[in-house]
Amino acid sequence: LINVRNTSHSSTCLLENVCKFLFHCYAYVYVALVSMVAGLWYENYGILLKTALRFHLYKRENTRFT
Repeated sequence: LINVRNTSHSSTCLLENVCKFLFHCYAYVYVALVSMVAGLWYENYGILLKTALRFHLYKRENTRFT
């Protein structure tokens, strides 16, 4: 955001400055959202994998002695 403020844009074209500022802000927000979604997906995949492994081990232990 600091780079956006320090760039040499024309002070007469307010609309252009606002559009560029919003584009840079939304770029940071987009990267943050993608990172959060990827982190949640990885976390849920890990939970799913651990649950499946525990179920498999539980089933194997309980069917061994029957």
